[in-house]
Amino acid sequence: MPEIKNVLVTAYIKPENQKKLEQALAPANVTFCVPYGPGAKEKITQAAKGKDVCILNGDLDDSILPAKN
Repeated sequence: MPEIKNVLVTAYIKPENQKKLEQALAPANVTFCVPYGPGAKEKITQAAKGKDVCILNGDLDDSILPAKN
């Protein structure tokens, strides 16, 4: 199984649970992005580049698809 090194999370997760998720995915680098708000789509598009895994808030869309790994 390939090693998970970089993870993007766009799902809303309470801060105390973010720590638990980071611990579960360690030693991977976990990046959290808020899926709503000004510039969210662009931020997610940039953050998705080079990620091995994305845990999404909803359906896969064009903010994730164009990211090159």
